[in-house]
Formats: sequence, structure tokens, C-alpha cells
Amino acid sequence: MGRWVTALFAAAACAVVPAAMSQSSYARSVVRSVLLPSSAQKHISVSCPAGAVAVGAGVKSPGSGTTTLGIWWSGARVADFRVANARGNPPQRVTVGVTCLAPSGGNGAPRYRLTRMKKTTVVRGGAQKRVALACPRGTIAAGAGFYLINGSLAVRGQMLTPSAFSFTVRNGSSRPLPAVLFGNCLTVVLPPGAQPLSLHARVITETTPIQPGAQSLSRACPRGWFGLATGYSLPRGVTLGGSVAVARGGRWSLTNDGSTEALVDLQLECGRVA
Repeated sequence: MGRWVTALFAAAACAVVPAAMSQSSYARSVVRSVLLPSSAQKHISVSCPAGAVAVGAGVKSPGSGTTTLGIWWSGARVADFRVANARGNPPQRVTVGVTCLAPSGGNGAPRYRLTRMKKTTVVRGGAQKRVALACPRGTIAAGAGFYLINGSLAVRGQMLTPSAFSFTVRNGSSRPLPAVLFGNCLTVVLPPGAQPLSLHARVITETTPIQPGAQSLSRACPRGWFGLATGYSLPRGVTLGGSVAVARGGRWSLTNDGSTEALVDLQLECGRVA
């Protein structure tokens, strides 16, 4: 059973949004696929259309044997990825995606504003560390990311509430290593003199059974809501290939290396302006 947490943030200024505005008019998924050679690393950039902001970002289709070493943002509408293919592994096609939010109208429409949060932490050798990032008051926690120096580090958990992020990073090496963690905090800015408008967020946490082997899962937002972010908490023996919010929900690629069923906590955050 899923557990819903709902937040509502009213903007300080106000604007009119047409009642018939559909979710596709202000939420869009932009994806890009690249062929990753054997034993290689590649930097991928994905841009949202002009006027939009890049909120959530993630790997939609990881390819077998690849690792995501970084998901971060280099501008209001650009998301960046660093992916690696294992030594000796055949070339793999990797698909990454970004959730883009844009106004649905002209000058009288709301615009989205992001506050980028960043924290650098050091994880001791052979240890696991939990790190929190809180959003400023009046903003909603949306997409999250990270930058790992190498494959010895792994993000084992990336969870959120409507106002904060929580990361669990494991260091498989014998020496301390740094990890950089990112969070996007979203609000809507409205022209003065218009009617009140609010940005809503819902977070659902669902404990999901994962059978042995590799599998992909998807979850949908309620009708009229758009996908903002995904989260996960992985038990021992389960690895994440990719996780990404899409315009109408979220997707996860998981592998259970064990011989029995494992339980994984998955999160989907959905947004709506009304």
C-alpha cells in the first residue's frame, strides 16, 4: 500500500492560469540516447526548451553493465549526466531523461523558479552515510542528483518529502571518498495583481517486491498531475540501474542479484498548479 504525503505552497504573487490547462502544456519529458563504448565514460547534456526549467533528471534506460556517476544541472534548463561502461563490457545504449516545466501561456502565465541546493560530504572507507538537504521555506523538493568520483561510491537511497531530500551513500573502497549531492527546490512565480494560485506536491512511498533478475517498473501520477521526482531505498543485493520522473509518472530499472524476493521502497512525487 502506498503512503501519500501532500504539501501546498501558495505563491506570494498571483497569476491566472486557464482552467482548461492540461498537464502536457506545462510538463514535458525530454530524452536523449547515446551509445556508450566498452570501458568508457561519457558526459551527456540534455536541454529543455526555451522558457522551461529542468526539474527532475535521471536514467530511463541504463543498458547492461553501465553505472551512473553523476546527475547535476549546469543551468536553469540544462541537466548533465556522467555515465560509465564496465571494462570489457560490450557497447551499451543509455537513455537519459529530464522533466521540463514551462508556462502554459504568455506574459500573464506563471513561471517556475528553482533554487539549487548542493552539499559535499566525505564517506569513510567501507562505511555508509546518510545526508539530508532541506529546501527553503515556500519551495517544494523536486529533482535530486549526485556526483561520484568513481564507482567505489554508490547512492543506495535517494528519498524525499515535499520539503527535503535524504541520501544514503555507500563507500566500497578502503579510503575516504567525497560525494557531491544536489537538490532542486521548486516554486512558482506569478505576476502581481492576478488571482491566487498554488503549487501542490504529492509524494507516494510504495514498498514493492522485486523478483530475482533485472526488471523495469513504472508508476503513474493521478490524472491532472505531472511527475516531479522519483526516489528509492535499496536493500542489500538490489542495485539500481536508473530512476527518472517522466511527464505523467516515474520509471525505475532494478536488479535483484539474490535468489529470493526482495522488498524495495520506491517513491514518486507528483506536482500540480491550481
